[in-house]
Amino acid sequence: MRNQLELVAESYDKAIDLGRRGIDLYKELPEYIKSDPNYLLFQKMQMDGMLSDSGRQEIIDYLSPAIDMNFIDLGCCLNLIFRGYDNWQSTYYGVDISSKTIQLLNGFVEKHHLTIGSLYCGSMHETPYDTNFFDIGSCIGSLEYFKKDFIEKAIMEAHRILKPYGKFVLDVPDLGSPDFK
Repeated sequence: MRNQLELVAESYDKAIDLGRRGIDLYKELPEYIKSDPNYLLFQKMQMDGMLSDSGRQEIIDYLSPAIDMNFIDLGCCLNLIFRGYDNWQSTYYGVDISSKTIQLLNGFVEKHHLTIGSLYCGSMHETPYDTNFFDIGSCIGSLEYFKKDFIEKAIMEAHRILKPYGKFVLDVPDLGSPDFK
């Protein structure tokens, strides 16, 4: 499990480094991928809003973030920057395995003088937060990178840190679906 966590962290760190150099990995795809009918389907689904997206209105409506709520974003990636979480009234806490992601988020928080709870660089299956601390939370598009034993531990950790009757959005793409190919 440790090796898989390191590989995921390394991958996201590399993507951050490339992004800082102005390289968009999605624009630099080889032609054989861009011309594949499944990639074209992916682009259409993306444009039609049918893919996983942390900023979807349905998520906001369901979680109903409010001033007196603590929100945990497990596998946060850059949601605070690109998905509008910085505008939510709840107090934001992010967890990500990528140190460069957390570094980038800390810079964003500082630059925009945001008040947040914390950003934690580490695995979502072992967080530093107290039991029953969060009112709302999410884990979107992160668990598909891991095996069943890790997923179990991550879900148990989310359950531990979420208050009873708290709301949580868990989104894992169906890797076996034709759309995911």
